[in-house]
Amino acid sequence: YGPLFDGGAGSSFDEFKFLACAGDVVDDISGQLSQLPNHIRPGLVTLTAAGNDAHFGDVLFYCIRSFNCQQDSRYAGLFDEITDFDDRLRDLYLQAKARANAADAQVIVFAYPQLFSSVKDNDCLSDLGFEQDERVWIRSLVSHMNDVIQSTAAEVGVTGIQLSGPTPNAA
Repeated sequence: YGPLFDGGAGSSFDEFKFLACAGDVVDDISGQLSQLPNHIRPGLVTLTAAGNDAHFGDVLFYCIRSFNCQQDSRYAGLFDEITDFDDRLRDLYLQAKARANAADAQVIVFAYPQLFSSVKDNDCLSDLGFEQDERVWIRSLVSHMNDVIQSTAAEVGVTGIQLSGPTPNAA
């Protein structure tokens, strides 16, 4: 989401660095923050982290190809695994705050949007063959991830932003 802040009307940033890479996990992002030269103190740091740690891409891909993917034993502990992300996220958020280290610097942590509407067959992914039970399960995983992200952000004192997902169409 960082690029959305760059160069917009009223932007006060002299320089913009986009360090994110697709497929990164929390440890990768921590490494990217440490690559910033010490003299650079960002005025804004935006983060979205832990979706790849939770294997969300793998889960979606598997669910597209399988029936009742939420019952597969390989994902039995995923909810608890997400719960345990709080320590790694806490360390990442504290590192981001330390790198910014300016009175007016801001660290913004984004949650994940819901991919599925709470209303059956009312979103752009409904035609991919996800069963209703799978959709509910994936929504619960994303909701739980977002709860962990938001509570950890609040604990550390960074701004957490909840994104809204698909909403029922009025048409």
